[in-house]
Amino acid sequence: MDGRIAYATSMMKLRLGSQLNITTMAAKVNLAPEHFCRLFRTEIGVPPGRYFKELRMEESKKLLATSFLSTQEIIFRVGLRDYSHFVRDFKARYGTTPRKFRHQCSVVPLLFEY
Repeated sequence: MDGRIAYATSMMKLRLGSQLNITTMAAKVNLAPEHFCRLFRTEIGVPPGRYFKELRMEESKKLLATSFLSTQEIIFRVGLRDYSHFVRDFKARYGTTPRKFRHQCSVVPLLFEY
Protein backbone atom coordinates (compact mmCIF):
# COMPACT_ATOMS: atom_id res chain seq x y z
CA MET A 1 0.00 0.00 0.00
CA ASP A 2 1.16 3.50 -0.77
CA GLY A 3 2.59 5.09 2.38
CA ARG A 4 0.51 8.24 1.92
CA ILE A 5 -2.71 6.26 1.87
CA ALA A 6 -1.59 4.19 4.88
CA TYR A 7 -0.95 7.45 6.72
CA ALA A 8 -4.38 8.80 5.72
CA THR A 9 -6.18 5.65 6.92
CA SER A 10 -4.27 5.78 10.21
CA MET A 11 -5.23 9.43 10.62
CA MET A 12 -8.88 8.55 10.02
CA LYS A 13 -8.79 5.75 12.60
CA LEU A 14 -7.19 8.00 15.21
CA ARG A 15 -9.49 10.95 14.58
CA LEU A 16 -12.94 9.41 14.21
CA GLY A 17 -14.52 12.22 16.22
CA SER A 18 -12.96 14.92 14.06
CA GLN A 19 -14.52 16.55 11.06
CA LEU A 20 -11.80 15.59 8.57
CA ASN A 21 -12.41 16.53 4.97
CA ILE A 22 -10.78 15.52 1.71
CA THR A 23 -8.84 18.77 1.36
CA THR A 24 -7.32 18.45 4.84
CA MET A 25 -6.39 14.79 4.38
CA ALA A 26 -4.90 15.46 0.93
CA ALA A 27 -2.83 18.34 2.31
CA LYS A 28 -1.52 16.14 5.14
CA VAL A 29 -0.13 13.66 2.60
CA ASN A 30 1.02 16.36 0.17
CA LEU A 31 -1.38 15.55 -2.67
CA ALA A 32 -4.00 17.49 -4.58
CA PRO A 33 -7.51 16.51 -3.42
CA GLU A 34 -8.41 14.97 -6.78
CA HIS A 35 -5.23 12.91 -6.92
CA PHE A 36 -5.68 11.87 -3.28
CA CYS A 37 -9.22 10.61 -3.97
CA ARG A 38 -8.12 8.72 -7.06
CA LEU A 39 -5.13 7.12 -5.32
CA PHE A 40 -7.19 6.30 -2.22
CA ARG A 41 -9.88 4.60 -4.26
CA THR A 42 -7.27 2.64 -6.21
CA GLU A 43 -5.51 1.45 -3.04
CA ILE A 44 -8.52 0.86 -0.74
CA GLY A 45 -11.32 0.20 -3.20
CA VAL A 46 -13.73 2.86 -1.94
CA PRO A 47 -13.62 6.66 -1.81
CA PRO A 48 -12.11 8.21 1.35
CA GLY A 49 -15.43 9.62 2.54
CA ARG A 50 -17.12 6.22 2.39
CA TYR A 51 -14.15 4.57 4.11
CA PHE A 52 -14.27 7.14 6.92
CA LYS A 53 -18.01 6.65 7.33
CA GLU A 54 -17.55 2.87 7.52
CA LEU A 55 -14.91 3.30 10.24
CA ARG A 56 -17.35 5.46 12.18
CA MET A 57 -20.16 2.94 11.81
CA GLU A 58 -17.92 0.08 12.99
CA GLU A 59 -16.82 2.09 16.03
CA SER A 60 -20.42 3.02 16.87
CA LYS A 61 -21.41 -0.65 16.63
CA LYS A 62 -18.57 -1.58 18.99
CA LEU A 63 -19.55 1.12 21.47
CA LEU A 64 -23.21 0.12 21.38
CA ALA A 65 -22.26 -3.46 22.19
CA THR A 66 -19.66 -2.76 24.87
CA SER A 67 -20.55 0.48 26.66
CA PHE A 68 -23.35 2.14 28.58
CA LEU A 69 -23.00 5.38 26.64
CA SER A 70 -26.19 6.85 25.23
CA THR A 71 -26.69 6.64 21.50
CA GLN A 72 -26.34 10.42 21.30
CA GLU A 73 -22.98 10.27 23.10
CA ILE A 74 -21.79 7.50 20.78
CA ILE A 75 -22.82 9.50 17.73
CA PHE A 76 -20.88 12.49 19.04
CA ARG A 77 -17.79 10.40 19.86
CA VAL A 78 -17.56 8.98 16.35
CA GLY A 79 -17.95 12.39 14.74
CA LEU A 80 -21.50 12.15 13.49
CA ARG A 81 -24.02 14.89 14.19
CA ASP A 82 -27.44 13.80 12.94
CA TYR A 83 -29.31 11.14 14.90
CA SER A 84 -31.85 10.32 12.18
CA HIS A 85 -29.15 9.87 9.53
CA PHE A 86 -27.19 7.68 11.91
CA VAL A 87 -30.18 5.42 12.59
CA ARG A 88 -30.96 5.18 8.87
CA ASP A 89 -27.35 4.37 7.97
CA PHE A 90 -26.95 1.91 10.85
CA LYS A 91 -30.09 0.04 9.85
CA ALA A 92 -29.03 -0.06 6.20
CA ARG A 93 -25.59 -1.41 7.15
CA TYR A 94 -26.50 -3.86 9.92
CA GLY A 95 -30.17 -4.65 9.27
CA THR A 96 -31.40 -3.40 12.64
CA THR A 97 -31.71 -0.15 14.55
CA PRO A 98 -29.05 0.85 17.10
CA ARG A 99 -31.54 0.33 19.94
CA LYS A 100 -32.43 -3.20 18.83
CA PHE A 101 -28.77 -4.01 18.24
CA ARG A 102 -27.87 -2.90 21.76
CA HIS A 103 -30.73 -4.92 23.20
CA GLN A 104 -29.57 -8.03 21.32
CA CYS A 105 -26.05 -7.57 22.67
CA SER A 106 -27.20 -7.09 26.26
CA VAL A 107 -29.33 -10.22 26.50
CA VAL A 108 -27.46 -12.69 28.64
CA PRO A 109 -28.34 -16.33 28.00
CA LEU A 110 -29.49 -18.36 30.95
CA LEU A 111 -26.82 -20.72 32.15
CA PHE A 112 -29.10 -22.83 34.28
CA GLU A 113 -32.73 -23.74 34.00
CA TYR A 114 -34.82 -23.85 37.15
